[in-house]
Amino acid sequence: MWITAAAKEAKSKTEISGFVQALTMYEADNGAYPAHDAAFSSLPLIVALKGDSSATPPKKRYFTFKPNRIKSDGYYSALDFPYYYQENASKPATKHHPPHDAESFDIWTTNRKLVADGLNSWD
Repeated sequence: MWITAAAKEAKSKTEISGFVQALTMYEADNGAYPAHDAAFSSLPLIVALKGDSSATPPKKRYFTFKPNRIKSDGYYSALDFPYYYQENASKPATKHHPPHDAESFDIWTTNRKLVADGLNSWD
C-alpha cells in the first residue's frame, strides 16, 4: 500500500503528540524527564518509555514503539528520519541547542520538505 508523504508527516505529528503524553506521564511517575544523550538521539526515549516487564522491578510502558522503526541510532519517523530529543528542565541551555520549551523537553524530526526541526513538539 502506498502512503503519501503528507500522510506520513501527519502520522509523525501524531507520534510526537504521543511522545509528549508519554513523557508527561513518565515525569509524573519518576519526578523528572529522561536525560538526553550527547547526540540528542531518541535512544533515551526508547530506553525510558518502552517498558520492560522482565526487569526487577518491572518498568512501566509509556509508549509503544514500532519495532521496524527502531534503529541503532534511535527511533525513526514514518518519513524514515530520526527523531531527536532534548531534555531541558534540568539542564542549562547551550548556544548550539537552545531549548524551545525550557521547562520540559523538545522532540523533533525532519519533515517531507527536508527541513530540520520541521516536525516538533513546540509548534
